[in-house]
Amino acid sequence: MPPPKREMFLLGAGASVEAGIRASLGLTDAIANFKHDDEPEDLIADKVVRFVLGSRKMQRGVEGLDPLKNDIDVEELFSAATALRDRHQNLIAPFVSLWHDEIRSLDSYSSIETDILTDVLVDPSVNAPIKSRPTGVGISSGLSVEQVIGLIKRFISAYSTHRKSGKIIGVRSRRKADVFEDATDVLLHRLSRLVWIDENEPNDELLKRVRYLQPLFAAAKDQGYLSIATLNYDNTIELAARLLQPKPITCETGVQFWNNNGRLDRAPDGLYLLKLHGSINWHFTRANEQFVRYVVCEDGPWHAVAPKTNARYSKEPGIVFGRGNKLRPDGPFLDLLFEFRNELDRSSKLTVIGYGFADDHINEQIRRWLTSDINRRLIAISPSIDSHCPKALERMKGTAPGRVETMALGAKDAIAKLYP
Repeated sequence: MPPPKREMFLLGAGASVEAGIRASLGLTDAIANFKHDDEPEDLIADKVVRFVLGSRKMQRGVEGLDPLKNDIDVEELFSAATALRDRHQNLIAPFVSLWHDEIRSLDSYSSIETDILTDVLVDPSVNAPIKSRPTGVGISSGLSVEQVIGLIKRFISAYSTHRKSGKIIGVRSRRKADVFEDATDVLLHRLSRLVWIDENEPNDELLKRVRYLQPLFAAAKDQGYLSIATLNYDNTIELAARLLQPKPITCETGVQFWNNNGRLDRAPDGLYLLKLHGSINWHFTRANEQFVRYVVCEDGPWHAVAPKTNARYSKEPGIVFGRGNKLRPDGPFLDLLFEFRNELDRSSKLTVIGYGFADDHINEQIRRWLTSDINRRLIAISPSIDSHCPKALERMKGTAPGRVETMALGAKDAIAKLYP
């Protein structure tokens, strides 16, 4: 039997909004309108995003829903982009005789040409490289006609070499769907920049952003340690723990112990942070090629360590995307879900902040925990939870009458009210 007042927390995207991180719908818009320098891979990523969002809106109209409603969240965007990237490995692929015209059009945007152009348009006869976009070559570039002709000849020669051999120095060989692979990499870079708070900012500025989360840590004093499960990729909790005054609270994710021992573990005190869907600063590398065991590296946010298109990079992002398909078998994710279940069983109260109850595997763990002991209580916090209560939460209310409470407040106000 768990201690009578043991409490744990589950955080969704809404818990980080008041730290300046957009929620799921806002992230979609921010990724779609991300400012960049018109590099070729960014321009193609923009086309992929517009195609995905436009197609999903059209499908909403076909289903009789409002196609103009802005309700395509970042999970749906990445799920669609990765499905397009991997479409040739899909079991249904052999039965598709013709893909959408725009997919075939995007396939024709071979990044080979872009990569070769980037390498070729560095003319040793001029002092500085020419911008890799085609618009950078011409009369306005300051080159002579002979120089322009020479560059064109070099490009044709390099491209011809690639076509014959399949290889060219400095240019990677590509599969048919690599345009979508590169686009997915670019979108991941954008997501990383949007959800990760720069830890090099002054501590006073960082504290302003995350101070509202710190009252949650008070429970650690009474319980010995505090478990917080989060579905977010950001670093708000880690920062709030590090900046706690007068003394920081230790924050363990358990993944370094998992690297060495193949299982998760926690310290006897402090904060036990279960990042159920991974983290933007988690990168997977293979510890052993024979057994293909992954090691989690925590060496900075993805955009700071990986190239924008990461075909040459040896690591993979340690995060999970995809609605209804978040049980990633590699890495620590299954162990994290099992540990979430264990921590729930040690608790008598679960406070859920900013989670929309859209993940079936998480909902099932909460439902099982709630219905297996009549002394357990659930508090769900979200500004619109009373006016737009998720169906999964409604069902929990029905199966555990009187033990499910809702608070229609944002994270900051709710935390201040519950933990003054």
